[in-house]
Amino acid sequence: MLARSEAGVATGAARVAAGATSYASLAGVARPALIDGVVGVAVFVGGRLERTLGFLFVGGGRIAVIDIVTDPARLARLDVVLRQV
Repeated sequence: MLARSEAGVATGAARVAAGATSYASLAGVARPALIDGVVGVAVFVGGRLERTLGFLFVGGGRIAVIDIVTDPARLARLDVVLRQV
């Protein structure tokens, strides 16, 4: 398991999970999306795209990589297509 963001890289399922728990409050504003064609979620705060998380899956449907984008300039260049739940 690997999580990449502008802030750095976290490796290992336990470390990635520990970091993810600090953002649990954003679950209510996260929407399923395709991020540049990749399955993920788009997080909106105050109606503004705040971050995206793109997921790379491996066998058994497990997530191997999470790509997190929070930089406004990078977010503006992404093709984000919201999906219905």
